[in-house]
Amino acid sequence: MYELRERDEAFAKAWDEALAEALDVAEGELYRRSVRGVVKRVYYKDEHIDTIREYSDTLLIFMLKSHRPEKYRETTNTNITGTLKTDSKVTHAIEPDTAINIFDILAEAGCFEPGADDAKADQVHPASADA
Repeated sequence: MYELRERDEAFAKAWDEALAEALDVAEGELYRRSVRGVVKRVYYKDEHIDTIREYSDTLLIFMLKSHRPEKYRETTNTNITGTLKTDSKVTHAIEPDTAINIFDILAEAGCFEPGADDAKADQVHPASADA
């Protein structure tokens, strides 16, 4: 399907429109569950005894973060002070097999195109290389 989407402009457009429509429906459902609530029946010993309306605080949080990120997004500030030692060495904490798997996934996803003479070993930096 992804290959067809890349080759066929009309298919890609229909795909994008279907996705946008589905997201509109999902957003409407998010609003309903978080703001209007969902009616649920309450049972005791298999007998219906009441009806309550439940709201989703989690969905409401997501909706606010999405539509008002300047006010509700989670912000992290990192300040680094001090001097950098020129003899400092950064080591990699990734295993060679994991790095190769990541390389394969990125290549399959089309994130980059390795050249014909590129070897996988040249593209990864295993933890053992710095040891």
